[in-house]
Amino acid sequence: MGDPGSLPGIGSYLITVTLMLLVVLGLAVGFIMLMRRLVPRPGSGRTIRLVETVPLEPRRALHLVACGDRILLLGSTDGSVRMLAELGKGEVDVDEKPAAPLRFIDLLRGRKRDQSS
Repeated sequence: MGDPGSLPGIGSYLITVTLMLLVVLGLAVGFIMLMRRLVPRPGSGRTIRLVETVPLEPRRALHLVACGDRILLLGSTDGSVRMLAELGKGEVDVDEKPAAPLRFIDLLRGRKRDQSS
């Protein structure tokens, strides 16, 4: 062992660990902010967007997808996605402006997506 007087005190150890933790947290926050700027969000594109999803069973759903001037009706299951029908814009009422995402606080307050705040 060594002389107990030569060991660093617990105070300097705690300060060092705290500073290292702050550096790691700062790097993590910076990385998250950078990724938010670089990676596009789902539904932010103008060419293809999800219009509506209707769940049928826990692992099956129908999806309306707008792609240019076409609307595709897709069926999805665990292992596949199939096109069920191709519709024109005149056949389905599709909002040009995508709906605002529903926030968690709105769910807690019982608000629906189409209601105003």
